[in-house]
Amino acid sequence: KGRLSTLLSHLPIRVILDSLSPTLLRAIVADPRWPGKHPHANVELALSADYPDPTRTGLGNPTLSDFDGLPLDIVEYHWNWVTDGQYQAWRSMGLETTMWMFSATVEAFDAIETLRPTYVLTSEAPLVRRWLEY
Repeated sequence: KGRLSTLLSHLPIRVILDSLSPTLLRAIVADPRWPGKHPHANVELALSADYPDPTRTGLGNPTLSDFDGLPLDIVEYHWNWVTDGQYQAWRSMGLETTMWMFSATVEAFDAIETLRPTYVLTSEAPLVRRWLEY
């Protein structure tokens, strides 16, 4: 066995494939090399839809219907750029959520407490960790 095989046999690994493009996620799943969501006993591949802010990125917000037919696991969003309706729809579908933020502000920490995301994506991980332990 190689080093990777040894690691995979002992550690649970989750790889999250995130994109704001449903076309890209569809291409990944349709590729003949796509191994499925569980290519190994300890490995999970998760699909994530990214929801940007149209006024800041110019990319436009995708809608849930844009991702129809994809086996989504996670939705990634910015805490200040998502509507309550969108958030409640994702939760009612059983999707996990990733909240991302540019900077750790009082409002961002309030959003973490209010929205209770599965994951928080930030460049301020040490500060968030200290806040969680407080």
